[in-house]
Amino acid sequence: MEPDSTPRARRANLLRLVTWALLMFTAAPQPVWAQQSPAETRQLYERGRQLHKEGRYDEAQRLQEKALANMEAEPQTYRPQQVAAVLNELARLHHNQGRPNQAEPYYTRAIALFEEARGKNHPDVATALNNLAYLYREQGRYPQAEPLFKRALAIQEQLLGPSHPSTAITLNNLAMMYREQGHFNTAEPLFKRALAIQQQAFGAAHPATATTQANLAGVYSDQGLYHEAEELLKGALTTLEQTLGPQHPQVSAALNNLAALYKTQGRYPDAERLFKQALKTLSERVDPKHPLIAANSGNLAELYQIQGRYRDAEILYQRTLSTFEEVFGPNHPQVAITLGGVANLYQVQGRYSDALPLYLRALSIFEKTLGSQHPQVLLTASSLAELYRVQGNPNQAEALYKQIAQLQEGVLGPDHPELADTLSNLGALYWTQERYREAEPLYQRALAIRKHTFGPDHPLLSSSLNNIATLHQVQGRYDKARPLLERALTIDEATLGPNPPDVANTRSNLAMLGLAQGDRDLTLRHQQRALAIEETNLALNLAVGSERQKRATMNLLAASTRATVSMHLSGFPDDEAFARLALETALHRKGRVLDAVADELAALRRQLTPDQRDLLAQLAQARTELATLTLAGPASLPPKRHRDLVQTLRARTEALERSLSQASQLYQRQHKPVTLQAVAQALPDGGALVELVLYTPFNPSASAAERWGAHRFGVYVLHHDGTLRWTDLGLQKEIEAQAAALRAAILRCPLGERGFVVPDRPTGSPEACAQPQWNLPEVVKAGQALHRTLWEPVEPLLDGARHVILAPDAALNTLPFEALVNREGRFLIEERPLTYVTSGRDLLRLQAIEASTAPPVIVANPDYDMSRAAPTAGAPAGRRSVDMSLTGWGALPGTALEGRQVAHALPDATLQTQRQATEAAFKATRGPGVLHVATPGFFLTDQPQDEGNGANRGVKLSGESARSALTLAGENPLLRSGLVLAGVNQSGDGDDDGILTALELASVDLWGTQLVVFSACETGLGDVKAGQGIYGLRRSLVLAGAQSQVMSLWKVHDTATQILMARYYRQLARGEGRSEGLRTVRMEMMGEEAFRHPYFWASFVPVGLWTPVEGVTFN
Repeated sequence: MEPDSTPRARRANLLRLVTWALLMFTAAPQPVWAQQSPAETRQLYERGRQLHKEGRYDEAQRLQEKALANMEAEPQTYRPQQVAAVLNELARLHHNQGRPNQAEPYYTRAIALFEEARGKNHPDVATALNNLAYLYREQGRYPQAEPLFKRALAIQEQLLGPSHPSTAITLNNLAMMYREQGHFNTAEPLFKRALAIQQQAFGAAHPATATTQANLAGVYSDQGLYHEAEELLKGALTTLEQTLGPQHPQVSAALNNLAALYKTQGRYPDAERLFKQALKTLSERVDPKHPLIAANSGNLAELYQIQGRYRDAEILYQRTLSTFEEVFGPNHPQVAITLGGVANLYQVQGRYSDALPLYLRALSIFEKTLGSQHPQVLLTASSLAELYRVQGNPNQAEALYKQIAQLQEGVLGPDHPELADTLSNLGALYWTQERYREAEPLYQRALAIRKHTFGPDHPLLSSSLNNIATLHQVQGRYDKARPLLERALTIDEATLGPNPPDVANTRSNLAMLGLAQGDRDLTLRHQQRALAIEETNLALNLAVGSERQKRATMNLLAASTRATVSMHLSGFPDDEAFARLALETALHRKGRVLDAVADELAALRRQLTPDQRDLLAQLAQARTELATLTLAGPASLPPKRHRDLVQTLRARTEALERSLSQASQLYQRQHKPVTLQAVAQALPDGGALVELVLYTPFNPSASAAERWGAHRFGVYVLHHDGTLRWTDLGLQKEIEAQAAALRAAILRCPLGERGFVVPDRPTGSPEACAQPQWNLPEVVKAGQALHRTLWEPVEPLLDGARHVILAPDAALNTLPFEALVNREGRFLIEERPLTYVTSGRDLLRLQAIEASTAPPVIVANPDYDMSRAAPTAGAPAGRRSVDMSLTGWGALPGTALEGRQVAHALPDATLQTQRQATEAAFKATRGPGVLHVATPGFFLTDQPQDEGNGANRGVKLSGESARSALTLAGENPLLRSGLVLAGVNQSGDGDDDGILTALELASVDLWGTQLVVFSACETGLGDVKAGQGIYGLRRSLVLAGAQSQVMSLWKVHDTATQILMARYYRQLARGEGRSEGLRTVRMEMMGEEAFRHPYFWASFVPVGLWTPVEGVTFN
């Protein structure tokens, strides 16, 4: 339960100057040109007006300045009103280019000349007054703007009548000023009166009427009357489409307005759809560099930021900024607004040093163009104050917040909503400093302002009520906190509906209050509902977008997931209802992104239309080009050109992913929810799911600095009969340190390069490891230490389960649990078979994949040179790891023998070896029953690896290629793992360069393949994403559609691997299950002196479905 320092209905509307604007209500009076007026000056004026309409401001300004010079050179030739018209046009040009200080004197002179020529009460005078007032309004100079608007309105009502269309324009402008000041009750009747005038003058179906409808909708939205606002905006959109056509720029503006409303309501998919439609509409009518396109892009960027899609947001913000700077120059208010948007984006990402100079530059621009007290200046300064707070500079933040509040009170008045926002932010600062007595009056005043401004039922009141409740709760005043939160919930559900994120937030706060009070029913009831709301919104958000966008969406819920587990293990540890809620939440979210993307591909592969088949082909091609360009490095390209190409390909790949995601939505809507009952029924008889979860203990009664504890692991054990057991395991830091110690001990197997060899035995042979040189005592000691911490608490929860389905979390994804050692010195593998999954939810997806019985495919011993008869010199015999910078890829004899042995075991298999084992041939594979791959694999971490310790099947990229891969592929780990195939030493073309990355593998159609065996090194590794599994080859095979995998966790030994694989297929031929068969072989090897060390047998782990392979012929 944290204070809300960014009020929900007013969050970061950084492009608010364009959000609701459909028309700029400034006008140019039409001069009456005398017959004797020089034609040249008249033509300059008319041509300048046309260029102004086209947005060609510089050209228009030059023409109008020349026209004015002509007039000033021969003043007797021109009437005052003609000079005034040119002055007014010059003022509007400066105004629209963000130069209000230059515009003001032109407006003032124009008014004086109109008054001289027409008298003080002429309609032209009213128009000129309106224009100057509009300028003052934009500058936040409301006291100066209001009397001008009112005088213009009085002139129009007297001379033109109270129902004239010009009167409606001034009413609109005056109402917009009151709206900006937060005087909604004053603004609303003026908008309604303007709307009535236009409906009478033009009819209901007219663009001017639609414009005022949109403005009135803005007032309703500000007041939380979202249903009324939506109806008006939909009506305005329909009118504009019917009268102007669906491609008109004003239709784009109307789409933007409706999208902005949906964004405020948390209806993000609907908002994104409309923002994109608006952009598409504009793009078909105006230049790509048009300011309207830039403004639309900025609005979409803000939506992406709210959703956590930070990279997408940054790309759009930068594009917007570039356009505004090019069109308006570097010192325009729109440039400053966009700089504020980028700065805010950097701030939420923790990029504080990048954000600060942008805020400062934006403030400098605003102060020069709008004045130091403009509301936009104060809004940006408030963001800067928040930056100071999160940077750990509370004194700077406090001083700035106080200064902003003082200015807002003077400029906007004591009851303005933005003042309430600042007071709330200052209160949040005091809350984090435990200065509760100072925070409370600020929160109370913010509540009073919002109630006065918006009424008693606005969502912003809910924000204030939540904030005050946090103060009561942290001080133990639970009886005062609860009614405030319940009132906030009533407001949220009445105004926003039952499912928006803000409703979930208020319910979560109620659950936290219950946790603090030890009120089991209150906590459970509200947390269940909050999670249900989050799940509803999550399903909508995961239904579209690229995989990276889906990950960003899941990241937003990480705290909620961990808090739910904490409520159980820390708050109500003996309560089964909380246990089931915690596990169900983990199953819903752990590995969710993998599931969502796999489901999309599954849907498409089941029912491909020709268009979808083409999309899949395009995606595969784009991934190939991206992988090739990334791994190859800049080469002869300039670095910037290389980076631009990579970014273009990355954007194209994600666009195709989004298109495919949309194509599979029908299938996803039919997808059944994950329940504990369904997962339990999917377990084997006598089996148990062991779901490890990372969580953070939460104490809602503690101070702000002490609420969240250190990360811990918990475990849930679900049995086939639905029985559920659980326990806390301990600190993440300690458990992962012990796991790293065990892995390090295993990898210190005394092979040749480490100096522990048996005399007269060839270095690198399995016989080189023999007693007494074993480091088995070290391995056993490390394995027992981890077993005591990690597994002994689990053992009693298993209740004699005969088969464990294991779903690790965080760094434990890279741990071979079979190598844990109990107190009697027995390895865990000896007790029961283990099968690995990303999450228990995998069991449901695996059941849905129909097994393929197509002939197997074997890929082994590729010819890395393709044009040479002999292996590349310098590759040591028996080694499956080569330093590319020194020798290139060399032949691996063990893989050749292994390929022949597997081919013997699978008589119907197609064997791709030597020159046949190409990347192109691999990509052409279509759903074989079994796929066996015996060729080097690689996984590149953030730093180059150098841990080759004897004969192994690993690969260490070195030189320029490695540096390029490590640098450029850092954003996508699927580009940093893969397989090495034929022709790699020849640097083939982009479609077949001999490197098959995990990203490319994900596009291979392995739908229904029952078993994939990768006997290469580190094929089970990748980037670990807490709650989402491993990003590498293991993930790609799931996306490709494989039922199960056998993967390696470290660089494996060539000869030992060849032996293990031959025996594994023997067990499969005997009808053993995919997991049980691997266990049998590994236990055999444990009993042989040469392979006793876990280095040889523990690397390979079974992932996915565990049952026997069916319908495939074995020899």
